[in-house]
Amino acid sequence: MSFSSLPLRPFHPHPSRRTARGFTLVELMISIALSLGLIAVMLTVYQSTRAAAKRQEQLSELQQGVRTAFEYLATDARMIGHRGCFTRRASGLSFPGLTAGTLDTNYQLGVEGFDFALTGNALPMTSANPTDDTDASNWTANGAAAPAIANLPLDTVSGSGLGLTPGSDVLVIRSVVGQPVRLTLDPATSGSSTTLTLQNTGARCSNGVDGLSGFCAGSHGLIANCTAAQFFTVPAAPAGNTMVTGNALVATYTTAAEVFPVHTVAYYVKRGTSGTGPSLYRRVFDGTTAGGLEEELIDGVETMQVQYGIDSNADNIRDGNYVTASAVTNWDTVMTVRVSLLMRTTDQLEGGNALANSATVGGVAVTYPVDADDKRTDRFDRQVFTTTIALRNRIAYF
Repeated sequence: MSFSSLPLRPFHPHPSRRTARGFTLVELMISIALSLGLIAVMLTVYQSTRAAAKRQEQLSELQQGVRTAFEYLATDARMIGHRGCFTRRASGLSFPGLTAGTLDTNYQLGVEGFDFALTGNALPMTSANPTDDTDASNWTANGAAAPAIANLPLDTVSGSGLGLTPGSDVLVIRSVVGQPVRLTLDPATSGSSTTLTLQNTGARCSNGVDGLSGFCAGSHGLIANCTAAQFFTVPAAPAGNTMVTGNALVATYTTAAEVFPVHTVAYYVKRGTSGTGPSLYRRVFDGTTAGGLEEELIDGVETMQVQYGIDSNADNIRDGNYVTASAVTNWDTVMTVRVSLLMRTTDQLEGGNALANSATVGGVAVTYPVDADDKRTDRFDRQVFTTTIALRNRIAYF
């Protein structure tokens, strides 16, 4: 076979236009534009999802915080008026050695409150981190007669020389603490004091000291049976299973009586320890710590509004609408307490989320900080939480 017999292919000096064809400049620009558009959409979706997730996370933190705060409030408030077998009785109750009309020892009243004096029931917020108000006269005078405290003892509540968040109310609760403690021997009175011998439950005092069933030096207490009850003080630290009262017991008690530690708790709002905004606090007065023991419960609480459900006809059922503290004429007629908290998130939200400029908190019209053009000066997400607590030892439903 010779090479001359092979078929010859035509020679093309240039390759086919089809195989050499690429993208034109217009096609490249269109492709880039479509890619950028797709990336922009993806970034928008990512940012939106990220912002929504962040907002949900912060709202969850708010809800967890408010649950904690309301649990503290409910635990204290539901014990108002509890005196063991003596509950719902008045004749035979005594308070020797405990000063009436003083915030920390006014055990004649289980609940008291002080509301901030507002104009037109409106609270215009001027700052997300307001300066604490040190003028006690900005809280309204108590409308109830003695032994109610006439005016807010601001230094006692907030600490000497300190203040509270303007526009926020103060709630004071006095109640027994924990379970009753049993006497193991009949009380022994000698002169102006009585020796009580108790079982030791291991409960600590509010200052963390191991005492006798929650009693330490300075503690306040209550002893009760079915015919009499008496509040008392414990001037000295218990020794073993015995403690000595500051005043002799007026009535006769046996081992059938019950003994309780008691305390006064004030709830209020003031600038938090972080310095970035207000927090909900409580101060516990039980005689063991001079000036009471202050606890910061949750941050981000911008105002607390408290209302009271009143029984006006002595049937132990709340009547009519809720009222503010200044409208209460007899604190023994309070059947329910309604607490509303305005809370905000820890961090400000990113742009794109629509935010309200106002809210109603416990009947008070609250407007958030705005500038001269009526635009929000911050992007904190705010929520209102409300709880109503029945005073179980007063209301007829329990």
